[in-house]
Amino acid sequence: MGHMSAFLGRGECGGHVTLLFTVSDEVEDPIEQGSLGAGLCVEDGVEVVAFGEPGEIGLKITFETTQGDSGLYEPVLDTLVGRYPRREA
Repeated sequence: MGHMSAFLGRGECGGHVTLLFTVSDEVEDPIEQGSLGAGLCVEDGVEVVAFGEPGEIGLKITFETTQGDSGLYEPVLDTLVGRYPRREA
């Protein structure tokens, strides 16, 4: 019987209530785009869990406790996947 390695990562960060906000999207490369803003930092935020296993490279975004639009994140994540080499198990 074969053994499959799995990778698990977890992260969390506090939230931010934005008062002023501007987007810097003068360049086409999403990695070089950004934003500038001011507001209040709050303790409540988000938790992200990532699970991976050897196989095809790709990302799937799901939401655990709310409905969300993964289309907001997919273009940037696809760009990041293409920039980093595949890790062999």
